[in-house]
Amino acid sequence: MLGYLSAWSRAAFLSQLDEVAQRRPVAWAFAETPGLVAATSVSVPALHGPLAKRNTVYLVGASLRDRGRQDDGLVALADPYLRWVAPARQPADDFQWLPDEPSAAN
Repeated sequence: MLGYLSAWSRAAFLSQLDEVAQRRPVAWAFAETPGLVAATSVSVPALHGPLAKRNTVYLVGASLRDRGRQDDGLVALADPYLRWVAPARQPADDFQWLPDEPSAAN
């Protein structure tokens, strides 16, 4: 969804997400490019390696927020058109094991 929003609208969405999380638990499920996720407050190991610059894949995950606490995690990487999905092997997976150009056969 973030890719369809202007920079101002993305900032407004994230601000509203944090505002709601001050009153009650909220979960943001996302499937976004690493560049867009990196521009948010989401913190996952995959954004600290070469994957962070690879905007040909989508990070699939969730950011759980509640009164100042935040728990972020990725469940998979995916092709933007879901021709392939690579599930995370562990909660802190950085996906460096993924080939440069995964194929549907992987």
